[in-house]
Amino acid sequence: MIRPNQRRALSLTQGLLLALALCALTYLLTDPIGPRNGDTWLGYVLGTLAAGVVCALLMLGARRRWWINRLGSQQQWVAAHILFGLLLIPLVLLHSGFQLGNGLHAALFVLMVLDVASGFYGLYLYQTQPKKLRGLSEGGGARKLLADIRSADTQLLALARSAGSEIGCVLVSAIQRTWIPQSLRALIFNADKSHLLMARDGSYHLVANPRQQVLGQLLHQYRADKALLVRVEARSQMLQAYRKALVVEFILGHWLKVHLQLSMAFFALLIVHIVVVLIY
Repeated sequence: MIRPNQRRALSLTQGLLLALALCALTYLLTDPIGPRNGDTWLGYVLGTLAAGVVCALLMLGARRRWWINRLGSQQQWVAAHILFGLLLIPLVLLHSGFQLGNGLHAALFVLMVLDVASGFYGLYLYQTQPKKLRGLSEGGGARKLLADIRSADTQLLALARSAGSEIGCVLVSAIQRTWIPQSLRALIFNADKSHLLMARDGSYHLVANPRQQVLGQLLHQYRADKALLVRVEARSQMLQAYRKALVVEFILGHWLKVHLQLSMAFFALLIVHIVVVLIY
């Protein structure tokens, strides 16, 4: 059974497809005196329609800011936003008569395509990444994973006190010297700086411990208790999940900023395009 929301979305889709088909049919049946471009009467009509679609696309931001609940739910507005984005590119191509040139018009078209593409990339992100983040952290995000790591550290430090001297020293030093990035920038531009102390030649030496791999090898070498090995491995997996969660949260948090900046740049250039056409 089709739900009311789905019925409205289907009706809107059918209406937009019909409107696009009518525009394409009119374009094919019209025989302008000069070349097909935006300077013909049909070009002006289609350009006006395209400008209206742009305004409709920008209304999603107004809906978010002013909470216009009477005109549909957020989900319905996003669905309409996606459909209008799909409609815009062919409508602009018909408006220009597929004559983009290599100046202002071409730059405007490229910016529009980038903006629409970023919108569909965002749709892909929000269909896939939240599920991935929930799988990494049970819905709590990087902050929860970091708290879990701190809790695991406390438990492992308590176990280290009852372990042998070599195991205890290696484990405590590895926990205290674990590098935990606090931002994606730190994660991207810095290698894992984790270290631990290892007994060698009657003294302790500082050894690199990237991704806690050396710690696991030493604990196996020292024949640590199986329960301890399981806890250390679980902590290592939490650290890896935390790094992945940082990346996912950064992408989800910054995609919208990029999309909005592209939208504002496109809208500003569109105004310039309209003013130039009206003047010249």
